[in-house]
Amino acid sequence: MAEATKSRTFEEILFSVIEATQDTFNAYLQTEVFAGQAKKKLQPIEADVVGIIGIGGKRVGYIILAMDLHTAKVVTKKLSMLEDPDR
Repeated sequence: MAEATKSRTFEEILFSVIEATQDTFNAYLQTEVFAGQAKKKLQPIEADVVGIIGIGGKRVGYIILAMDLHTAKVVTKKLSMLEDPDR
């Protein structure tokens, strides 16, 4: 029980979130994704599509998914199960 209440470090939480995201993309979209450089501060991101997910609770912050247009279309196509997600 003491292990469950132990405070986790930023790096431990970061690893868990990255691993969960990769597992989800792999399981549901049959797509392998790789994490970019993780930072504790928000900085400008160069990407065609950016998704921002707010996290609340004991730890508060944001998870940002950034991808180029081609990757975003592949993900959208698989999520929506449409042949042409632009329609």
